[in-house]
Amino acid sequence: MICTRAAAELIAADGHKRVAIVAPDTDLSARFSDLAEATLTERGVTVVDTVLYSPTVEDYEQVAQQILDADVNAVLLLSKEEGYEIIRLLAWLGDKEKAEEDDVDAPPRPVAPDERPADTTTTTAATEAPEPTLVAPQTTTTTTAPDEFEHAELTAVYITDDMFAPGRLSEVIPETRLWTSIFGTQPAPRPTADGQDFTSRMADQYPNVEELFSAHSYDCVTLIALAAQAAGSDDPTVFGPAMITVSGGGAPCFSFSECAEKLGAGVDIDYQGASGPIDFDSIGDPRKATFEAFHISEDGTFIVDREVVVEAPLPTAELPEGQSAPTTVLGADASTTTVAG
Repeated sequence: MICTRAAAELIAADGHKRVAIVAPDTDLSARFSDLAEATLTERGVTVVDTVLYSPTVEDYEQVAQQILDADVNAVLLLSKEEGYEIIRLLAWLGDKEKAEEDDVDAPPRPVAPDERPADTTTTTAATEAPEPTLVAPQTTTTTTAPDEFEHAELTAVYITDDMFAPGRLSEVIPETRLWTSIFGTQPAPRPTADGQDFTSRMADQYPNVEELFSAHSYDCVTLIALAAQAAGSDDPTVFGPAMITVSGGGAPCFSFSECAEKLGAGVDIDYQGASGPIDFDSIGDPRKATFEAFHISEDGTFIVDREVVVEAPLPTAELPEGQSAPTTVLGADASTTTVAG
């Protein structure tokens, strides 16, 4: 949930005042959207509409239309990869509306990835990416004629790590002009003493392994092992609570071997993870986390430009009695969900 808070904080920091939250209609997503709304409200941002769509919906045009009708200057997408289709349709509907106003022909509806013809593009060699960057630039070129249509202004879209797709940007959004309208957050690994973070070292040693959550996966395994040692049991119902105690309040340690040695000597420990300091609350949610804020450049490079630090307690939404933020539930299979303030 804390990643949702980070994305909402970024939206507020960027000065947006009218926002739509978009998410699948699930219990978990409802919790995320509640937290996002509460954070934005706390920062003086108006949540104009919360659009929830059925997880089984196959056409996201209605979702995109609802966002367009809300007349917002930023969208928080709590989606997975289907969110990229929503971004494409939102831009197309904006163009369609502008074309009608200008009395010109609108561009065709974007083709879904599974409906596209065989790739006829050519590729060029990758160029050196500017610093600081997450991935090398996208480098596809096409034989498409220059687009002379005057496009509608794009709405800023903010995504979380569930939609993070470096290296595949031209696949999920072939319309390159949309790239610069996308912003987001991803977990920030803790730098080591030599300045190289765990994620970078992981990528160097295992280049074919996805590194985005490598530090967090490493910390999860390490915490489980330390908690089991501290509890003297490999039963999750027994060592589960110990994951909280070995990650806060004791002597700092930075590796399994160092922490295990301290535990063996009867010392209370505070494991400092590869992903950064770990401090859980009473129910096991992190109290603090650091995220990298990124934007996408014209050439498709994911560029980190700042950090967002989120600390507990997380806010709860508070609206006047009897009042809740507007919620739209889309899709035939969608349940009636109130995304309350």
